[in-house]
Amino acid sequence: MTVFLSMIPIKWKEKDILALAEVFGEVGEIKIPIDRITRQSRGYAFVDFVNDADAKAFIQSIHGTEYDERRIVAEVSVPKPPKPAVNKTRSTPKSGKTADWGKSKKQLPPWLRKEY
Repeated sequence: MTVFLSMIPIKWKEKDILALAEVFGEVGEIKIPIDRITRQSRGYAFVDFVNDADAKAFIQSIHGTEYDERRIVAEVSVPKPPKPAVNKTRSTPKSGKTADWGKSKKQLPPWLRKEY
């Protein structure tokens, strides 16, 4: 089971979360997303537990506790829904063929012509 931790201190690393989680059971993996611009933690993490009972015990004991003046929120992680498939072919309504924008200006759509 994966546990979602939010409102964690930004300076926390994987070893800090591992120290909290190891008390409750075997931890599989810890993921802390990093902001691309600031290169700091985004303030949340994902903790994978091997046993579901250990994860539930961790959630009950950690949720609402305060570390470094931040109140930790712990809950069961919900997986991200899959993205819908996108049809990348263009078809013209009359012929049903895929659109081929050749070298002729008349074949280009108005926003691609250099008439503006």
